[in-house]
Amino acid sequence: MGTGTSSNPNVMNIGGTVQGAGIGIGLYNTGPNVIEFGGNTVVNIKSTGRIIQTGGANNGETFNPTGGNNTINNYGSIRASTQGTGTVVGNSGNGRIVFTNNKGAVVRGNIALTTTRLIRQSDHII
Repeated sequence: MGTGTSSNPNVMNIGGTVQGAGIGIGLYNTGPNVIEFGGNTVVNIKSTGRIIQTGGANNGETFNPTGGNNTINNYGSIRASTQGTGTVVGNSGNGRIVFTNNKGAVVRGNIALTTTRLIRQSDHII
């Protein structure tokens, strides 16, 4: 997904399963990521939503935001690699990201954010 604007952000609502093996270099040439987007994007993962990176090869991540002013609200499940040991959210950009892991939500894998990023945790990250 490309970049939205601050007055008209991209909004992605995920209520089902999004799964990828992480093949190729991706839209922004940052690796074989399942979901990548530019800036000014809001991602809402509903309680029924699952995002799964099944490959994890060559720096493949579940999410890779490349721009700033992004928000990820997790109410569902996010997993990187089949063992949950890969990177769930990467940091190809240097802009601000707000990641909220809400009550009942699960993250299996690593979160690799720079100091300009922010994580809000309401429940737990495994």
